[in-house]
Order: sequence, then structure tokens, then C-alpha cells
Amino acid sequence: MKKRPVVITIDVEAVPRFELCNHVEYLIWGRFGKEIVGITRMMDIADEHGCKLTFFIDYCEKFLYPSAFENVSCRIVERGHDLQLHAHMDLLPREFWKKHSLEKYQIGLSELPQDRAEILFDFLIDCAVEMGGVTPVAFRGGNFRFNHEILKVMKGKGIDLSFNYNINSLHQPNNATNFPMFKWSNDVLELPLAITESGGRMQPFEFNDFYNYGLLTSIRPDRHRAVYRFMEKYFRQFENAVMVMLMHSWSFTDVNPQTGYRTFRDLKLVNDFESFLANLPEQFEIITASDLLNRYREGSLNVGITRDVELMDREKYGAREL
Repeated sequence: MKKRPVVITIDVEAVPRFELCNHVEYLIWGRFGKEIVGITRMMDIADEHGCKLTFFIDYCEKFLYPSAFENVSCRIVERGHDLQLHAHMDLLPREFWKKHSLEKYQIGLSELPQDRAEILFDFLIDCAVEMGGVTPVAFRGGNFRFNHEILKVMKGKGIDLSFNYNINSLHQPNNATNFPMFKWSNDVLELPLAITESGGRMQPFEFNDFYNYGLLTSIRPDRHRAVYRFMEKYFRQFENAVMVMLMHSWSFTDVNPQTGYRTFRDLKLVNDFESFLANLPEQFEIITASDLLNRYREGSLNVGITRDVELMDREKYGAREL
């Protein structure tokens, strides 16, 4: 039986707006009293079921939380999981750019010029090497923001995998078509967030969305059948594809409706993730971004679509963002 590859990606971030205080403790480690529901809990569950997760770390937050990301990076690598790059560039301090004789850039990754993209990726890669001891191969921008200059710089820096294309993103130009895995004209491989029609809407393959949209509400042991049917539908639509799943380091928490901050409510989300992996049908296999790149280089992944890098030039094409 041909295995259907699935990459479980986790954006590791402690964005201040998601929590009042103790941002790293709550949003990355998930330490709420006696309960730990962050990245170590995710790795525990994955290890129990013999699979590895791909963590995209937002090193732009390093200046907000001195020394915190060294511990985060080391823990992920020590446990044998995959460490890759994420970036909420607006969290970089003014001093970061001042070191390069530049003012703080007020526009996001969608409009990033080549010179600043070079600076940003040198910084991100250095962080991964120094803190985690690994050379990263993949990048996802915060809120799925990226552009043509980022893709060009990625290739020059050896970041061969982009996990950015998203048809639900208003920030991206020329993203109306739901593509499977494809290649950019500079040979960067694009792994779109898996999205397919479900319940009258284009639904992303996001752990928290499945829960919120009512697909994981049954108390029966087979409660994940709806999710597996969603996965099967995606692979029927895209025969030679890699399915990208989105999570965050805070995915096992809920939003407090009074404050808007993330909070721990109960273990339902933890149990749902455990059940998802425990009952995963044998036709699916969990792989990492690094595994994927190795398969691509070996020629075992079929990539039938190539798109021009310049299609991501927002200055030329505009965008759907309002």
C-alpha cells in the first residue's frame, strides 16, 4: 500500500497578544499549575506513537524572552523532532535593525525587500544553528506572509522548503487556486497548507479548526472518522501530495471569552490529539519537513507543477488584503 505522507507542523510562538503574562510558560511550555500542555506534551504523545513532529520556531521573539528559546530549541532537538524557522517580523526590536544602520521596518513580510530578507534569514538561521545545533531547511512566515524576495533569499541560504502558500490568506497575491505540493521557478519546494471543501467551506487541515467545527465531538472511540475522511478526500483530490497539518505550541489551550487570552480548560484537546495519532489509519504516515526534503532529493516525490516566483510580488500584483 502506498503511504500518504502527512507533516504535522507546529508554530512555536509566545506572541504577547495571546497572553497577559508568563508568555513562554503558558504559550510554549503550556505550564498551567500541575498540567503541562505545551510542546513537551505534544512530543510525548508523538513519541508514544512512533512519529516525529515539525516545529517552526519564531526566533524573532528571542529579544522579548532572553534565553528562553535556547531551552526550547535544545529540548526539541534532543528529543529527535524537527526544528525549522518561523517569523513574526514585527516582534523584532528597533535595535535589531539599527545594528544594520536601518530603521525598524513597519511593513510586514509580504513587502520585504531583498536586503532586509537577507538580514532576516541570516539571523534566523544563525539562531537555529547556535541554539539548536541544526541547519534548518524550511520556513513559514507569521500569518503565512511571504513574497518573491523571501523565496529568492531562501534558495540562496539553503532553505529549500516553503510552508507558506495558503488559499485562505488575504495577504498573498495569485493564491486563488488550491494547489498540492508544487515547485517555484527557483526550485524552492512549496508545501501549501492542506485545504479542501468540507461542510460548504474551504476548510484548512488545522487541529484546532477540527475541534471548533464540531468534527471531534463524539465520545465514541471512532470519533476521528470525520477527520480521516477529510484526509482521504484531500488525497483523492491531489493524488501525489503531501498533506500539511497546522498546530501551534498553544493548541491544547482554549480562548478565555472574557479576556481573549489563551487558557487551560481541560484535557480534551490533549486527548483528541492522542486519539488522532493512536487511531491513524495505516495508509497515512507522519513525516517531518526534513524527511520530505530527503525524499524530494532522492526523486521519490512527484512534483508536477512549477510556478513563477514573481507571482508573489505584491507590488506588481496587489493582494486580497483589505
